[in-house]
Amino acid sequence: MSTESSPIRRIKEVTLSHFRGFVGENHTLNLDADVVLISGFNGSGKSSLLSALQLLLTGYHPFGSDKDCISFGFREEAQKERQTRIEARVALDHDVPGTVSWTSTKSHLVVGLPDGRLGTGNQELKARLSCFFQDRVDWQFDKIASGKTLRDVLEPLPEHWGNLVRVMNDNLKKIADTRRSIGRCLNNADAPSRFDTLNRLIVDSFSPIHTELRQRIPELPAWVNCTDFSTLAAWTRDYPKRQRDKERDDPERFMDRVSGWIETAIEDAKRKAGTDSESEEVRRLLKQKNDLERAITDIKEKYPRLDEEVSHFEAISSGLPGALEIFDALAENAQRWAKANFGPQENETKSSFPPGLLVRVFEELDKVQKRQADDCATSLRNWLAPRRTAKTDLSSHEKELMKIEDKLAKVKISEELERLDELRKKFNQFKHEFRIQWQAVTKQEAYREKRKALELAETELASLDALLALCVDQVRETPSKPMMTSLTEHLNDVLIRFSMVEGIYPMTLEPMMEPSTEDDTKTRRSIALKAQDGREIKHLSTGQKAQAAVAFLVAQNVGVTPYLAHRVILLDDLTTPYDLANLTRESLLWRQLAYVPAGVSSYPQDKRQIILSSHHEDLTNNLLDLLVPPEGGTMRLLRFTDWSPTKGPSVEEMSVMPTGSGQGESRQRFVRMLERYPWSPD
Repeated sequence: MSTESSPIRRIKEVTLSHFRGFVGENHTLNLDADVVLISGFNGSGKSSLLSALQLLLTGYHPFGSDKDCISFGFREEAQKERQTRIEARVALDHDVPGTVSWTSTKSHLVVGLPDGRLGTGNQELKARLSCFFQDRVDWQFDKIASGKTLRDVLEPLPEHWGNLVRVMNDNLKKIADTRRSIGRCLNNADAPSRFDTLNRLIVDSFSPIHTELRQRIPELPAWVNCTDFSTLAAWTRDYPKRQRDKERDDPERFMDRVSGWIETAIEDAKRKAGTDSESEEVRRLLKQKNDLERAITDIKEKYPRLDEEVSHFEAISSGLPGALEIFDALAENAQRWAKANFGPQENETKSSFPPGLLVRVFEELDKVQKRQADDCATSLRNWLAPRRTAKTDLSSHEKELMKIEDKLAKVKISEELERLDELRKKFNQFKHEFRIQWQAVTKQEAYREKRKALELAETELASLDALLALCVDQVRETPSKPMMTSLTEHLNDVLIRFSMVEGIYPMTLEPMMEPSTEDDTKTRRSIALKAQDGREIKHLSTGQKAQAAVAFLVAQNVGVTPYLAHRVILLDDLTTPYDLANLTRESLLWRQLAYVPAGVSSYPQDKRQIILSSHHEDLTNNLLDLLVPPEGGTMRLLRFTDWSPTKGPSVEEMSVMPTGSGQGESRQRFVRMLERYPWSPD
């Protein structure tokens, strides 16, 4: 269709066959009015009617496939005979008649339905610009909708821009990650205070150790006043040089040598104290102790759940056989037991010994296969045997270990040996801390060697970061200021009619750019709504979200009037966004859009046909009072009174009479209310 074709100004009549809740053929409804109010209980067909109108006007439905539009219970027949059909008589400019129809297999644009300036396709967007459904409130907003947005169509980006921005953004992230990594390296190199604390700890720890060692080991280098780790490390390096040691300059080797000196001092002290024979006994006991501890550790590492595994197959009650004994007994005796015959003896009667008592026992025993019982017994024995042996060994080792520890406690060790043993422990701890410190300082020195290169890299990356960010800003989409201003004004013109808590009104529109939900190689331009206090739509309550959705729909619908292929707004179930506090002011909006003042052309540019539904009787009655047409205006009421699975909905249709001349005073009050809440779609 040509984009210059006349838009649809009004839907006059619609006929539905086998569409959703409209079961059966040729349900015809008269919609020829400025405002059409649809009422009825839930499930009576109201939403089906509005979904059908949405499909005719925009080509969009949310039901998955066209086959899902077919009324339930008739789908197989309708698919075969292609009976699912929607047809509407419409009015174009100057009341030129037209017809639009749709079937589940093919859409027919018979007369006068243009694609509009939104272009072919984009059905979801066209639906979001003119239709509100309470059960799909989130769908009204660009963030949730999956198709193209209004800005995608009206302000399309060249295709390569999206890829260019995405590549540059990816590079910006990589640069940021690299700069953070460099920053961590530089921070490590610039933080010697952490090492200084440990330096003092190590120096203070080694000083008393050196004093005691120096008394016993004359060849140990004299202590130089080591006030930090660097001088201590230098002292350890210096000793091999003094001794003309050919070993490489390595503090680790010095620490190992000091350990050897301590062990030598301990042996010398033992000899000087005359405890050689006692030492032999200690060494023998210690060797036994170490061997037992190693054996216990090996068993526990090999069988970490030893007690649990062994006891699992033992009987809980004492005196009862375990699983292995049961399998053995079954393998050996089950067949013999099953063949036993315990019928009544000569001196017994059948009544005193009923054989039926043992029938079940014999049957179950007869099912036991000797080979299977043997296999089970063998498998379990092979698995349990090493564990039972290990448990016995473990118990024996632990008892023996307790005896050896008791003997060691009774062995007299000289005071000197105790001091040396304590010194050995202190030095071993010092070695551990020294090793950690040495590795840290070595790493720190490596960082410092690279510092200049890292600082240069950081400077270059910072320049590249700034340049790339500037490029992104240059190619990033810039929204049309007039369009965004117009949409924001229309949005808040509608929102002010609602009763809202502080922090919501006025709302702002923010242009966004993100990967397309349909093609991640392309960019999707969207509009995000935010409350005055900065909250996003997802943070609002259900009612606030519905109010924002209605306002955003009207703002976009009015703001892009020349681009639309029709002038119809569909509103399904307004019970959530409306309450008595805002119903009057919001009704004024629909009156201003639907009713034309006397003397104005029948179809001005901004006039809309409003078709809305309500399942709440009180809301319906209030809307009837508030939307009653003025002179020259028209309104119809469709009341869905019943629904049948074989016939579909039953609908009462009626016209709502305009206000008469005798209601002049009431009309004047209404005019004053309109002036109090002015709103213009321009």
